[in-house]
Order: sequence, then structure tokens, then C-alpha cells
Amino acid sequence: MNTKLTRTFLVSLTCAALVVGGAFAGVLTYGYRQPEYITMPADPSSSAPVLINSSHILDPGYVPPDLESIYGRGGRAFSLSTADLELSSYVLDAAIEMFAAARDDGVTGYIITSAYRSYERQSELYAKDPYSRKVAPPGASEHQSGLAIDIWSDDYPNDFAATVHWEWIRANCARFGFIVRYPEDKTHITGIVFEPWYLRYVGREAAREIMSRGICLEEYIHPS
Repeated sequence: MNTKLTRTFLVSLTCAALVVGGAFAGVLTYGYRQPEYITMPADPSSSAPVLINSSHILDPGYVPPDLESIYGRGGRAFSLSTADLELSSYVLDAAIEMFAAARDDGVTGYIITSAYRSYERQSELYAKDPYSRKVAPPGASEHQSGLAIDIWSDDYPNDFAATVHWEWIRANCARFGFIVRYPEDKTHITGIVFEPWYLRYVGREAAREIMSRGICLEEYIHPS
């Protein structure tokens, strides 16, 4: 297919998904916002956190330039649900450090279940469940940025938030630059239901402020 036509199609798909799904970030608090494309900094590791949600979307063609395979990294501090997972290199380094610290504290058995996810893959997932507010529309997923991971524990509990793994993450993730991206009491702002297993890398300084204040990324970047 012609490249220009392909991009036009993907942009149209993104806009349609945003409208149909109704998962606009802050829609209940701030009302409708026309989605706008964002530009990722050349070096996100040294930049202020970038807001990615249903109002601030990634270009369909965006792929992080520093993706690195997680497989074979981290020793026995964590395991993977599948061998083909990737993350931005500096985010992977931070995750390895975090899970090693958890292991040293006696909390083991973390599984990384999802990491980088392409625009096309996000489109497939969203098409299966567009109304639940559990899956971000294509372009609005931080997984596409290479900055987010989903985690679980190896005893496969029904409720991750009831595990010691969650308690450790909630208390310690900010030390390594991660936040719980979708807190329990912020769905009216984020547009996504509580996901204790979903971690976003924002850098240590921002993570400490966000987690200590009990706010979400939207409130940190756009304080009222």
C-alpha cells in the first residue's frame, strides 16, 4: 500500500478509536479534548516526563530507537511471560535494578507480562475490547513508547493488589523511576481503571513526587 495512504488510514483508525472507545483522559473532569500528536524527545531518559494518553497520542509510525530485548537480562530477579519482550534500554536497566532490590528484600517471583507494544498490536488488542476502559486506544498506549511494563506474580493470584508483590512495588517503585500509572482513585482523570500491575518510567525525581503526593501523571504535568 502507498506509504501516505497507509499513514492516513492509521491516523483515521486512531481518531475513530478515540471517539468510539470514549476513553478520553480526563474526559469526566475536563471534558472532550481534541487529540494531538506528541513528539518524543530524542533522549527521553534525560527529559521531563512525556504525557501519553487519549488526548496526547503517538504517531502510528513511532518506534523507540533504543529498544533492547529483555530476554537473558536480570538474572533470576524476574521472569518473562514470553521471550520476545523489549524495552527502551534505560528503562530496562531501571527495571532490573528494581527487581533485584525486591529480591534482596525477599520478594521474588515477579513476571514481566508486557513491555514495548507496536501501534499495530495495540490496535488489535483495542479492537477486541474497545468499551471496557481497560485497553488504551492505538496511539494512546505508553507501551508503544517503550517506557511501560505490565507485571504479575508467579503464583498467578486473581487480585494482584492483594499480594506482597504489589505492596513492595507501591512502596518502592519510585526509588527506581517508576510510577503506578493508573491509580485506584484517578480513573476520572486518566480514563483507565485501576491497574496496580502497570508501571510507567518517568525518572526518579518525578516518580518520587508523583507517588508521595498520590497524584497521577496528568496532574503532575498539568496541575490545576
